Amino acid sequence: MDREIITCFIERYKYHSCLWDVSNPDYMNKSKRINALQDIVPILGESATIDTVRKKIDVLRNGYYREHKKVNASLSAGTSADNVYRPTLWYWMSFLSSQEASRPGIDDLADPVLKINIALYVHRQKKQKKEPKKKHKCYKNYSGPSTAMESTIILEGFKCSIAMHNLIYGRIISDGDSGTYIQLLTCRPYSDITVEKIECRNHLLRNFCNKLTALQTDTKFILNHRKVITQKKNNDPEKNCSTNYKGI
Repeated sequence: MDREIITCFIERYKYHSCLWDVSNPDYMNKSKRINALQDIVPILGESATIDTVRKKIDVLRNGYYREHKKVNASLSAGTSADNVYRPTLWYWMSFLSSQEASRPGIDDLADPVLKINIALYVHRQKKQKKEPKKKHKCYKNYSGPSTAMESTIILEGFKCSIAMHNLIYGRIISDGDSGTYIQLLTCRPYSDITVEKIECRNHLLRNFCNKLTALQTDTKFILNHRKVITQKKNNDPEKNCSTNYKGI
């Protein structure tokens, strides 16, 4: 909606103080309030109704109160002038600030169950603010090179295994050229135990098949030998590696 229309709408709403000022004698006068709303309707266009005006007022008021609350919280926290929260709204309904104290509170609620639930919620919020924050060592931050991130994480897991899980990791599964195992041997997370390395079978077979597949286009080898290497045979490398590729 155009800002000029919104500005005109707010000015008209401000003019009819019976719609927002609780100290106005006509604030409780239903007919006067309806007349005031009816006077604002034309600003929103031909299709607007009194309900449209009410919804628009609620949207604008809620937006203002939300931003106004953030500003007050920032000031109450003793924030310096340069760091005080700056509202994101382009409009500002300062005439409503005098009504903050008049807004309904917990004691004004008619439903006793709702009143109790709100009181309990407020109590929990206050209790959480008073509790000191627990010290936490963040493991998400990493300052080393990206290439060493994986091995550093694994090494840290071995170091903390006893303290965190009361476990000793006696074996590690890794590929043939893994530098992680070398770091484990150097660091020795367990003084009296040497971690055993298990070669990853899947990694070995996958690399073996990739190398064989690459030979199909390598003209250094005889064509008849290269034709033996087919994708069908590579799908079951464990079965075929010792029979079909012998002598290649």
